[in-house]
Amino acid sequence: CAELIIEKKIPKVVIAVSDPNPKVSGKGIEKIQKSGIEVTTGILQKEAEELNRAFFVNQLYNRPYVILKWAQSSDGFIDYRRSTAEEAPAQISNDLTHSIVHRFRTHVQGIMVGTDTALLDNPKLTARKWFGNNPTRIVIDREAKIPSNAAIFSEDSAVIVFTQSGYPVRKRNIKPIIIDFNRDTNRQILKHLYAEKIYSVLVEGGTRLLSTFIDKNLWDEAYIEIAATKLISGVKAPEISMDNAITKKYLDSTQHHLKNKITQNFL
Repeated sequence: CAELIIEKKIPKVVIAVSDPNPKVSGKGIEKIQKSGIEVTTGILQKEAEELNRAFFVNQLYNRPYVILKWAQSSDGFIDYRRSTAEEAPAQISNDLTHSIVHRFRTHVQGIMVGTDTALLDNPKLTARKWFGNNPTRIVIDREAKIPSNAAIFSEDSAVIVFTQSGYPVRKRNIKPIIIDFNRDTNRQILKHLYAEKIYSVLVEGGTRLLSTFIDKNLWDEAYIEIAATKLISGVKAPEISMDNAITKKYLDSTQHHLKNKITQNFL
């Protein structure tokens, strides 16, 4: 856009924050200044950085913007211990927070779960309780355990499956991607998703998958719903520091919103 600004002879340009991409950062500003146009930078810089967090992560790290989401009981469990899908899951979220989750889904390009979540919850992972587009569904199925009639494979939206070899489920909306599970799977997955032009991902579970992103510091935001209910025992929720969380009350649940530091540019 620098050339167009110069062509239109705009007398003054105000820039909140420069493009973080090292290939272009500052070059457009320099070109505009050399043409004699007055340039002011840094106006509302922090606000602009917050507004463009996802873009900054994409440009700086060459990976999608990662949002973690889960609901847990007041005593720190996300579910009962279950071995089959026939066993009923714990009801932790309320109707309002269910709708909020579906709204989140319309704001991202991909939504990810692990094998156990796909098998035990049989989720559809659509945004059916809100207005907007369904994200691409992403599932990790190393040993091809998920049956072809699973809800996640419905034709509501595209599906990307990360697996270790050829995938037996063949549908027009499913794209299997083979990765090496003996290496860092999280980084491989994010690299492939970025290549697929998926620039934002909501990771919904379960605990093991969420914990790998936390442990490797590969997350940018987290939304944790803590309900009033107690489970006494079950599957432990992921562990994450709640320091500096922004809290919001939704009926009998409290949402804790966390933002991770973007280590370049954001201090």
